[in-house]
Amino acid sequence: MAKGQFDEMATHGDPALIIGVDFGMSGTGVAYCSAPWISPAVFQNWSTIASEVFNKTPSRLAYDRGTKHVRSWGLSVDIVDPSIEIKEYFKLNLDPEYGDFQELSHRDARRFYLDYMRCVHDHLAGFFEQRFAGWATMRVEWNFSVPTTWKHAGMIRDLLSMIRQAGFGTDGKQHTCEVTLTEAEAAAVSVAGQMLQREEVVLVCDAGGGTTDINIMKVRSETGQSLELEQLVPVEGREFGSALIDIGVQKHLAERLRFLEHVLPPEETAERMMLGRFERFKCSFGVVGTTPPKLFLPVTGLSAGSDFPHAGIKDSQIEVSRDLVKGLFEEQAEGIIELITEQLQALKRFRPGERVTYLIMSGGLSASQYIQERVKSHFEFGGGSLESNARGVKMLLAENMQLAVVRGLVGYRTQQIGQRSTPIVGRCAPVSYGVVVNQRYDQDRHLGQRVVRDNRDGKKWAVDQIEWLICKGDRVTDDGVRKPFRAKLRPAHYRRPWKAQFVRSNVSESLPKSMAEQDRVRDLCTVSVDLDRVEKIRRNKHWWNLGESYELAHLEVQLIPGHTDLDFRVFSGGRLVNSEDKNVRVDWSVGGHRQSYSSPNMLDQPWAE
Repeated sequence: MAKGQFDEMATHGDPALIIGVDFGMSGTGVAYCSAPWISPAVFQNWSTIASEVFNKTPSRLAYDRGTKHVRSWGLSVDIVDPSIEIKEYFKLNLDPEYGDFQELSHRDARRFYLDYMRCVHDHLAGFFEQRFAGWATMRVEWNFSVPTTWKHAGMIRDLLSMIRQAGFGTDGKQHTCEVTLTEAEAAAVSVAGQMLQREEVVLVCDAGGGTTDINIMKVRSETGQSLELEQLVPVEGREFGSALIDIGVQKHLAERLRFLEHVLPPEETAERMMLGRFERFKCSFGVVGTTPPKLFLPVTGLSAGSDFPHAGIKDSQIEVSRDLVKGLFEEQAEGIIELITEQLQALKRFRPGERVTYLIMSGGLSASQYIQERVKSHFEFGGGSLESNARGVKMLLAENMQLAVVRGLVGYRTQQIGQRSTPIVGRCAPVSYGVVVNQRYDQDRHLGQRVVRDNRDGKKWAVDQIEWLICKGDRVTDDGVRKPFRAKLRPAHYRRPWKAQFVRSNVSESLPKSMAEQDRVRDLCTVSVDLDRVEKIRRNKHWWNLGESYELAHLEVQLIPGHTDLDFRVFSGGRLVNSEDKNVRVDWSVGGHRQSYSSPNMLDQPWAE
């Protein structure tokens, strides 16, 4: 955040209370802080029993089987109650581009999320209302994090809309809510204060319930000063996490229980069997002397002493082998190691002279001793130690590993408010952003591309080409990037908004040149601009001109990527014509591949100057 932005923020008044919410695949954590903005407090009042404290609450809902209404949520869900239907592990399916919707649809995931977040909001709002005088009139700021894998700005805006529907930011006129940071950025802010020195490079591996995020940052501040971090490579994430171990075992149990379909529903029974004893087994897995070779799980709903040999059930219990669990742990460990290695290779490409000093583990899965030992042995002593930019790296564990994201989320804002400085001073673009344009036909450059002749100027144009404005890994500033364009307007369209199609790509090298490469480029949004105040020149206006009359508009489009969002501004003649809040409408795509942009007005697409 630039100094001018801090001044503006101060002018409008700082919030009196900052609240951070980290919705995770398996659990949700909350932290909060108020003046003098020293250290975030972790919310622990999740239970209805005052003497019980928990750092997180399960990301779990229970619906009444009869009414289909929410019966309970979080810690209050009675897992053995047959009259309820339990829903959990729906976080990944909130992303419309997530590859696996066989078990749960995107639509259902959105419904579960909205219902769950309503419960969380009502519980938290009730807590703060009882403890902060003037809750409804004070300035309150809610901050949320999202996985690094969610790179579509339209999807983030849709998520924020659901968060507001759930009640966040609506309890008072001065209450606001924002999606502030990615989980990787928040975790990095949290762990970077662990006595790191200026110029040291840290690789933060935040392995949680559903995703693992990797962030490589360089410390730019002196010890004792306000934290300053520079992002060296684009943050990356993958679907590796502790909840995927649970899901794997749950599927195994459901398969075994299919032999008892006439007695018990396999999926629901397996889901209930996962809670309790297996969680303790999983958390201690890999700790010498504490992990038994086998685990026996009671089959929920079976009377004592029941035997079903063909299903492997004896005395109403199913045996879960250590090898099965180890295989699932190994899948996560291998995925994490592969992702870290890829990020080290990316560091060689983007910043070849940098070397990682510390590898810091955070997140729920990182608390597993098995995962810790696999990562440590690989990068300190094994094949990973041969990476030229990771030789001599030392693995450290984050303080409060499972709370790193939510503490960093709040810590980021408290530093901005209390010290008037931002912890992340340099960012890399997470993806490439481009705009669909026409390009003057070049025989070599546009071989095989679709080409049309424009009767207005008699020239050939290659259509559906892509002009890349920001490339993945580019350093992102508060000003973003500005690009001049021209657009031809037909007489029938003079009073219509001008539209431009923006796209994105996650590939690191050899960006697609046109929309013909549909597997490497995705739709982002359509920007509609009111051109009343844009400079235009009338062409072919005389009777002797053979071509069709048209207007040529000159404009500049400014693209400003945030941590999780994207903003647009339009300039003409060196002055701001309008911004997204004023006469620029952005229609965000839901996600997925864009099939075609071609239309009867394809020649009205812009071209770059």
